[in-house]
Amino acid sequence: KGIGMVFLKKSLARKATFCMGTIFLVLICIISAASKVIVQSAFSRLEKDEVRTNIIRLKKSIDREIEGLAATCGDWAPWDDSRDFVLGKKPEYVSSNLTVECLTNIKVNFMVYVDNNGKIVHISSVDYTNKKQTPLSEKIIRDLYLYKKLFDLSDPTESIAGIVFLDGQPVIVAA
Repeated sequence: KGIGMVFLKKSLARKATFCMGTIFLVLICIISAASKVIVQSAFSRLEKDEVRTNIIRLKKSIDREIEGLAATCGDWAPWDDSRDFVLGKKPEYVSSNLTVECLTNIKVNFMVYVDNNGKIVHISSVDYTNKKQTPLSEKIIRDLYLYKKLFDLSDPTESIAGIVFLDGQPVIVAA
């Protein structure tokens, strides 16, 4: 009777220890899985918020660039000298106003002057980064004509600005 009781007590103690250990391991696994899900979803939410914030910043930055170019275009287009140049009355306009320094100072890569019939009168083009005069590629000129709205402004106060694709590259333009 004494040996059987001792064996039974040891067996019960082992079973209790085993059950407690198993419950402990199961609880650790559940807590670990739950915390992983909670942390991952929080990080995922943070990443999405950060991406959204960066996209909004990028959009605002691009909008500022478009507005700046539109303002520059709005300053240059109505000048009497610009009008007279397009009409053929001021040939010195190019050498006095469309220099590499001038174009890089106003932060543009090219200016295209168009008459009322949509015909290009003059193109000035620079490598803005290296501050050197460069020719505008024929592909870019052809691509420009695809954007008819740039050439079809009928009212002198009318303007248009935005992003177009020229030679496969996004370009901010204003007319």
